[in-house]
Amino acid sequence: RSRSAYSNETEASARELVFWWQSLKGGLTQDEKKTKETATIALVTPYPPEKTGIADYSALLGSALGAAVDVTIVVGEFHQKDSPPGLKTVSWFEKNYSDFDYIVYQFGNSPAHAFMMNLIKNIPGIVDLHDIFLGDYFYWQSQADPDAPTLADVLAGAHGVQALVLLHDSVQQAIKTYPCTPEILKFATGVIVHSEYSKDFLIRLFGESVEEHIEVLPVYVAKRVKKEKLVARRELGIAEDEILVCTFGFVNPNKLSLPLFEAVALWAKGKKVRLAFVGSNDPGVYGKKL
Repeated sequence: RSRSAYSNETEASARELVFWWQSLKGGLTQDEKKTKETATIALVTPYPPEKTGIADYSALLGSALGAAVDVTIVVGEFHQKDSPPGLKTVSWFEKNYSDFDYIVYQFGNSPAHAFMMNLIKNIPGIVDLHDIFLGDYFYWQSQADPDAPTLADVLAGAHGVQALVLLHDSVQQAIKTYPCTPEILKFATGVIVHSEYSKDFLIRLFGESVEEHIEVLPVYVAKRVKKEKLVARRELGIAEDEILVCTFGFVNPNKLSLPLFEAVALWAKGKKVRLAFVGSNDPGVYGKKL
């Protein structure tokens, strides 16, 4: 079943999945809904309680899509021993993947996606790409798994010798400069991103020929009951005149957490400001410094 990246012979493209995102927004006609209601989708993803925003996102998305089509959630080793009802394991998926019309991998730049790497090499599918730079993941993988490709292998394969020159000088600079995305997308049958910037970046990386295989779809957000702002502030202990600034996700050097703190500190002089880092702190020197 192996196919080259962005093959015109793709059985199921990212573009076709627009139907379901549209259905979540009420954008499908009744005839279109009837046409699509028998489709089956495997969503390969981290899942709660894993500490990654993509896990929470997939739980919301899977539930919403499940109201319109048949969605199966496939999870990694984190859930193997005590999977919530309805979740499927990797071993089950490897035996049953051919039953699905669409296979969608939720990829991001963290160890939570490690179990998906070998899967997509053997079972290609659509990639919902949440991060266009994946170097942190590949660096972690090379340190954690002695059988995994080294970061040098990934960089050379994706970006050529020039990436190795920078790697020799600085691992962090190499990770910041070269996205390593081709290592994943060469197995993709289509790609979903969540901003025009990400799409333009991938087109620059791969060339104009890939444009028709990349779709920009908004991040799905479940409807929530809106509280009156002052009531919500009181419940959260935020003063009425306090400015709240939030940044979401793990703290690390690539997210420029320290420069953000320094910038907000300069801007906040004379103001009542709270800066919230919503996510785990970096366990090393960087986190202690912050």
